Amino acid sequence: MQIENNNKYSFIKYVFINTLFICILLISGCAPVIDYKSASRMLATRDCEGAKQILSQDKYGSKNQLLFLMDSGILNMQCGDYKKAVDFFSKASELGDDLWTESVSSNILSFVTNDLVLPYQGEDFERVMLPLFSGLCYMKLDRYDEALVDFKKLDIILGEMNSRYDSKNIYKEDALARYLGGALYESFGKYDDAFIDYYKAFRIYRDYQRDYGMKIPDFAAQDLIYAGKKSGRLNEAIELMGADYYKTVPPIDTASKGKVVYITFAGSSPVKHDDRIVLPSHVGPITVAFPIMLPSSIPCRPSSILIQGADQSYNARLETAENINSIAMKNLEDRRARYIAKALARATAKQVVIHQIGTRSTDHEDTRNLIKIFLNIMNLFLEQADTRSWRTLPGEIIISRFYLPKGTFSIKSKGCPALSDYDRKVEIVPGSTTFIVNETAVSGF
Repeated sequence: MQIENNNKYSFIKYVFINTLFICILLISGCAPVIDYKSASRMLATRDCEGAKQILSQDKYGSKNQLLFLMDSGILNMQCGDYKKAVDFFSKASELGDDLWTESVSSNILSFVTNDLVLPYQGEDFERVMLPLFSGLCYMKLDRYDEALVDFKKLDIILGEMNSRYDSKNIYKEDALARYLGGALYESFGKYDDAFIDYYKAFRIYRDYQRDYGMKIPDFAAQDLIYAGKKSGRLNEAIELMGADYYKTVPPIDTASKGKVVYITFAGSSPVKHDDRIVLPSHVGPITVAFPIMLPSSIPCRPSSILIQGADQSYNARLETAENINSIAMKNLEDRRARYIAKALARATAKQVVIHQIGTRSTDHEDTRNLIKIFLNIMNLFLEQADTRSWRTLPGEIIISRFYLPKGTFSIKSKGCPALSDYDRKVEIVPGSTTFIVNETAVSGF
C-alpha cells in the first residue's frame, strides 16, 4: 500500500511539474527571431523584394507589430518608396500612442513572467525618431510643409514622455529636428522663424556636447548667425554663443549662391542585450534581468562629398548632426533605475510564490525542496529582459551644408563603398535651398 501511495504521489508530482513547465512556456514571451543581416545584404544589392520577404509581417508575431511597422518604414525608405514609408511611420506612431494605454491583465501577466508578454511599445527615442524619419521622407517628396509639421511633432512627443517621469530624461529636445525646421523656414524666406529654430538647435547641440560628447556642428552656428543677420537678431545669437565662440565660427560666402543641405546616414543603431544579476535571499536566489544597450560599430563614416560642375569642382565636409547611438544608450541609461526596480519587484514576488507553492504542495520535505529547486531553475529561464529594439535605424545622421554658384552640379559621396554609386544632379538657383536626402547609406543592421 505504501508503495502504491508513493507511486501515486510521484505521478501527481510528475503531472504537476510538467503542467507547470508547459504553462510557463505558453505565457512567457520571446523576442522575434529575424534575420536582419540577410535583409541588410539584400538591400545592399538593391534586392528590395527579397528584403521585404525576410522582414514580412508574419515574422514578427502579434506582440511585435510596432517593430514591423518601424522596420517597414525604414525598408521602404531605403527602397525609394517614400509614400509607403510615410504610411508605415504614421501607423507606427498611432500604434505607439495606443500602446501607452496598457491593459491591466497584460501588466499583471508581465509582472509574473516578463515584459516580453507585452506588445512592444518602443523606447522613448524610437518613438521620437518616427516623425523625424517621416519628415525626411516628405523632404524626398518635396512636401516641405508636411516635413515641417513632422519635425514640430518631436517637441510634443518628448514633452509628453518626460511629463510622466519623476526624473527627467536627458533626451528632452532634438537638435536635428530644430535645425531642419530652421532650414525649411529659411527656404520659405521666413527668417524670423528660421532664427528661432536655429537658436534652439544651437542651444540643444550645446547640450549634446555636454551629454553625448558630440561636437557642435559648424553649420548650426553659421546658419544661426546668418538668420540672425537677416532677421535683425544677431545680438541674440552672439549672446547665446558667447563672444569668444562667435569669433571662432568660420565665415560663409552666400553671395549670388544657392544653399544645399545634404543629409545622409552612417552605421546601424545600438542593440539591446540581456543583463542579469542573481541575489541570494532566505527563500532562494532572486534573478533580476534588465536590458542594456551596446553600440553598433560604424565601419565607414563618410567624411566629405565631391561636387563637380562644368568647369569646377569642390569638396564639402560632412558633420554628425544626430548621434542616434549615443541618444539611445543615454535614454536607456536614464530608465535603468526604473527597469531594475520593476525587475526586482517582479523577481521578489515570484520568489514568494515559489516558496508558498513549495511549502503548501506536500507534507514531504524532500519533495517540497525538489519543487522549490525546480521552480527556481525555471525562474532563471522565465526572467528575461526585453531586448526588442528598432534594429533598422541608422547609427548616425550626417549633414553637409554648402553654397554653390548658379549652374548644374553632380553631387557624389566619398569615402564609403556603400555610397560610391550615389550621384545626384542638382540645378542651383542663387538664393534658393536644395535639400538632398541620401537614404541609401545605411551600412547594415
